[in-house]
Amino acid sequence: MLGQYLSKNNYEECIKSAIYNLKIDNLDKAMNYLHDALCQNDSSGEVHNLLGILYEKKGDLNLAAKHYRASSDLDPTLQAANINLERVTTYKYMYREDNIDYGEFKTIYKPYYQIVYDSLNIGRLKKNKK
Repeated sequence: MLGQYLSKNNYEECIKSAIYNLKIDNLDKAMNYLHDALCQNDSSGEVHNLLGILYEKKGDLNLAAKHYRASSDLDPTLQAANINLERVTTYKYMYREDNIDYGEFKTIYKPYYQIVYDSLNIGRLKKNKK
């Protein structure tokens, strides 16, 4: 029982430390903290979201998108992964630090586009207003 409590606290500390190191661009330390967190909880969507951010910062968008998808599959309630995945896979992708969602706060997911059907039941994408 005590081991589970200590493990949970250690896991949360690893996540907080990884987020801090990602924000200050200390990617090697962030990777170490994320590996520790992944060893403690390998089915965590939060860890995969942060790994996606790490690989996005390194410039590997394909691997980042894979981790965002894994995060979304493991934890469908984690909206940060959906937001990050949509950002990375858009056609006009541009890296900006302020667009990254670390999952620290609860966010409301609003997709960029919606499908609108006309009278002939032909669907077209319409951009949502912000």
